[in-house]
Amino acid sequence: MKKLIRNIILLLLPILLYYGVFLGFVGSVGLPKAIPGATPVATLGQYRAQPTTSVILGDSRMAHFDMDAVERITGRPFTNLAFGGASLNECLDELEWLLARYPQLDEVVFGFTFYNMNQSYDQDRFSAIETSLYNPFALLTNLSYNLELLQNLVISLGGGVLGGGETETRDPASYTYVDYTDPATGETVALRQDIVDYMDSIGGYTQSWQPDTEAFARLLEIINTCHARGIRFVVVMPPMHSAVLQHEVRPTGIEAQMLPMVEDLKQSPAEVLDYELTNRPAFTDDQFFDGLHLDYQRGLPQWTEMLFSAIA
Repeated sequence: MKKLIRNIILLLLPILLYYGVFLGFVGSVGLPKAIPGATPVATLGQYRAQPTTSVILGDSRMAHFDMDAVERITGRPFTNLAFGGASLNECLDELEWLLARYPQLDEVVFGFTFYNMNQSYDQDRFSAIETSLYNPFALLTNLSYNLELLQNLVISLGGGVLGGGETETRDPASYTYVDYTDPATGETVALRQDIVDYMDSIGGYTQSWQPDTEAFARLLEIINTCHARGIRFVVVMPPMHSAVLQHEVRPTGIEAQMLPMVEDLKQSPAEVLDYELTNRPAFTDDQFFDGLHLDYQRGLPQWTEMLFSAIA
């Protein structure tokens, strides 16, 4: 009998060790995390443990601010609940979850971009995120989190840099420039190869882009709800590389369809900080990591200062 029990323990030990690492990774039990805030379950779990009155929502373009810098600039603590790939409806689901549970919430900084306004970008994962937040078994059996853990363990063991935004930087000395011919105008310009590759990767997305009018109407409704509750609502449109605007967003008619929505937002109770289309910062080529994301070292700190000084 003792031998059987010993064999069962030996059999279960690797599994228990793995899930101990897993729980530490996602931060569900307060253990040191391989990547702080790497998953929405982790960030929401942290918020439940220590809620703030100011929050940030959005996709990856809003997810990697230096939060110490944000607090220094604004004079108040924010919790960043943005996560990579978040659709507009997922951000609204997350905000509704917060509004239902945290009456002390009094400030929302909300990322809004042409990319998550696409009708076909219909990610709908928040119910699974919420379930994982309250149900450890659902969390442990979540395939995407297990794959993320394994990927980052491999990176860590190989001596690589863990994290999301921290890895989004390139040495300008490594840039390769190529001649790019705009298919809409026939104009040839010199562009970074990685920017050209990025535009190629989103070309199908921009060509098929259609505004998600239902999600936008929902956004306006939630803005009005927040206003009625005395919650400050700041809509932030993150900057993109000028090549993406000139060669993808403008020729496909996305800009023309987005601008009336920007005006509708400005007529709402929200404050609107549009760095994407109408108030574009004069960022240089090397301040962008790719077509939509600022370089973590050379671009994001400058925008953080600019954005949160305006918010302050």
